[in-house]
Amino acid sequence: MCSVFATYNTEGEGTTDQIFSCVQYLKQNGIKVYLDSTENKIRGTSICDWIDTKLEECKLVIMFINEHYLAQIKNEENLEDIEDIAEYQHQLHTTYIYRRLHRQYIESHSFNYTVLPVILKGCQLKHIPDWLKDTVFYQWPKNRHALVNRIKMNNSSWPELGELESLSLV
Repeated sequence: MCSVFATYNTEGEGTTDQIFSCVQYLKQNGIKVYLDSTENKIRGTSICDWIDTKLEECKLVIMFINEHYLAQIKNEENLEDIEDIAEYQHQLHTTYIYRRLHRQYIESHSFNYTVLPVILKGCQLKHIPDWLKDTVFYQWPKNRHALVNRIKMNNSSWPELGELESLSLV
């Protein structure tokens, strides 16, 4: 079964509904989606260890982007104003994941091999992180078929390449 990790910000009207609609669609198409907020209640390991393990296992990360995502990452939205501890922790985890993916992007010489930006309703180009603007992004639900195909293509096992034949000049 194909699997992906998902990172997101829940602020904004209808954001949670859009995210869970996408997750349900992916599950119906044979794709396992790991969400840190839902998985957190089940496991007993460190959240950062669990995130790192899932990021390595999945190889692809869906970054659900809404109009609040980039502001949260840039700490423009004040975390001290959040009274719900679960929401506070989720925003810290989202920031941790973002920074880890950005570092990976820089280390791969500015090539994006892992992040699939999924743009939610109400999001504009200015809400997408600059380093992802030259990446193919998927609008939800408009590009849902392309998203599933991209995930399944990446999780396919490619045949091993054999030895190259040597050519001789006659």
